[in-house]
Order: sequence, then C-alpha cells, then structure tokens
Amino acid sequence: MAFRLYESSYGKLKGFSLKNISHTEYICTAFHLY
Repeated sequence: MAFRLYESSYGKLKGFSLKNISHTEYICTAFHLY
C-alpha cells in the first residue's frame, strides 16, 4: 500500500519536483506525505 502511495505521488509530482529536488529528497517527501 505504501508503495502504491509512492507511485501515485511520483506520478503527480515527477512533472516538476524531480527537476527541483534530488531523488533522495523526493523519496523523503513521498514518505513524509505517507
């Protein structure tokens, strides 16, 4: 379930977040939303 949430967040944010923050920070953000 957590992985699905990560995938959903990734789909919503990959358009701009991945361009602004590092992959590691993005993962932390995704888990923070969880």
